[in-house]
Amino acid sequence: MTIRTEEASVPDEFQPARLFLDDIEEIARILVDAIQLAKVQILTFRIKDRVCDEVQELPKIAKKTSKLWIKVDSPNFGPNVSLSFNDNGSLLSCYGLKEAEELKLFQKLAPIFERRKLRLRTFVWSHYWNSVAALFGACVAVLGLLVIFILKPDLIRHPMRAIVGPLLLLLPIIALGSTLSYHSIIVMRPSSEPSPLRQELLHKFPLVAISSALTFLLTLLGLYLKHKYWP
Repeated sequence: MTIRTEEASVPDEFQPARLFLDDIEEIARILVDAIQLAKVQILTFRIKDRVCDEVQELPKIAKKTSKLWIKVDSPNFGPNVSLSFNDNGSLLSCYGLKEAEELKLFQKLAPIFERRKLRLRTFVWSHYWNSVAALFGACVAVLGLLVIFILKPDLIRHPMRAIVGPLLLLLPIIALGSTLSYHSIIVMRPSSEPSPLRQELLHKFPLVAISSALTFLLTLLGLYLKHKYWP
């Protein structure tokens, strides 16, 4: 019997990331270059049931999404490549390319995901089943506490304990649940463009800070005057 060493397959999944419009444009350009030998290349973007063929049209479809399909095709059953984003992962698919070409394509795309990596989400998704088990365990624990509090209310000497216990368990449930709800997110604006929400918060923060400071000072002044003139 001959002992053989199997070569590792070409990787086709990427880590969770927050991508922007310029990242999608770079990804599309790399996918197009992957089948540059084809005479005709058809670039398609799909978000659910909406389809377009230019990156600039994507913001008209959605402001952000976790579901996007980018495909570069060639007619007459020629080579094609695609990168699909969904709630369960980001998958690269190749048809008509040699294994070395597939690996080269993956290596060109991987740095984009690396620089936009979501660290906490990457950690949770790299331990997916452990995270799901932890989420399930926390849900069972909350339900168990609620059942005990309902059936044995006399065990609760301090009402706050009945509130604090489930709340402490709800925190990891919310964190894990939101992290596992989707894999990657695509924001349909250039990475150099600040977030509208952040701009609004930065615009309102000085006014809120000044108002809070004045309220605090006026409160102190009122307490001082009351103490001095109305002992």
